[in-house]
Amino acid sequence: RVAVAVRRGGSVRVRVRLHICSPAPDLSGRRPRPGMATFGRFRCAAILLLVLCILHVDFVRGQITHPTEVSALNAVRGRLIDPMYKLKKWNRGDPCTSNWTGVICHKIPNDAYLHVTELELFNMNLSGTLAPEVGLLSQLNKLDFMWNNLTGNIPKEIGNITTLTLM
Repeated sequence: RVAVAVRRGGSVRVRVRLHICSPAPDLSGRRPRPGMATFGRFRCAAILLLVLCILHVDFVRGQITHPTEVSALNAVRGRLIDPMYKLKKWNRGDPCTSNWTGVICHKIPNDAYLHVTELELFNMNLSGTLAPEVGLLSQLNKLDFMWNNLTGNIPKEIGNITTLTLM
């Protein structure tokens, strides 16, 4: 429904009302019977629900971490000793959407997944070794294990990370 009102002084007020799910009158101007109105609202609600489901699936698909990167993070965690339980969140949920400690993610254009772009595990009293699977974090920009007690060599697989700018 559109209503236009001209006020004193020449100002114009336009009101638009959309009744998407309310039953429309038939050609004679009468409202449909109550049973028919219920069916019309049900049909409208079903269509609206379908559209929201389609949009939700597309949105959720881009809100999980790439499976290869999840496996890589689990391998990294498997090689670390964490006496202060700083990485306790690392055993549940998705790394990017469940806010795993020290894991920072971003959406990369033209990709359906979230990617780990930073791994900031500095000063957490961690020990152990750095897993070679860290090289599978293909979008990693920053890898920070400073002020921990890691031993062993830096895995050569880190050379596979072309986006790495800070280590």
